[in-house]
Amino acid sequence: MFGPNGSGDAVGTWLLLMLLGAAGCAGGGLLAWSGRWRRWYRPVDTPIRYAPLAAVPFGLGCLIELAATVLPLPLAGRQIVVSALFACLLLSLLLFLHFPEQIRPAWIRRLDLDAEAEKARATGEGGPAAR
Repeated sequence: MFGPNGSGDAVGTWLLLMLLGAAGCAGGGLLAWSGRWRRWYRPVDTPIRYAPLAAVPFGLGCLIELAATVLPLPLAGRQIVVSALFACLLLSLLLFLHFPEQIRPAWIRRLDLDAEAEKARATGEGGPAAR
């Protein structure tokens, strides 16, 4: 990756970074989504709890950038790539801040319901005294 004068090979380094970003973000996020990787999830109220799932659009953006770097595109194609990258980055940020319940995987919804039921039992909500 580095030339004889110590400078980085910009294209090679960029391709390697995009490949690693795509594999880490999209690959890890899809493993988390499918339920193959569940150890990361804890039912706590922080935005970080859905970070692997929110990283999927960022990983897809890395794949788009990887393809755009390898394939020469005309001006219109480059503008579409820039718009798609911006949309992927914005979607990742929005999903990180608030991950809607409707698009959460079923295994997370079940864990969340179990955690809410456990919390209700511990606090006594919904029992005979609540009537």
